[in-house]
Amino acid sequence: MEDKKTLFLTELKELLAKYDAEIYDGEGTCVYIEVNGVSLRYSTDELTAISSENVFEYDKDW
Repeated sequence: MEDKKTLFLTELKELLAKYDAEIYDGEGTCVYIEVNGVSLRYSTDELTAISSENVFEYDKDW
């Protein structure tokens, strides 16, 4: 049986491919999740981690 890390990364890889998405650093000030050319910006000033509880708390005014 695969470990949880491998299962998570496999599922994340599939989601990123399915939605033409990527996750990248905004030069230390934020994290971006780009989905099909549309970027969601997460400020690292207010957020220390992106989780299932706060994934919708991206910078909507950006």
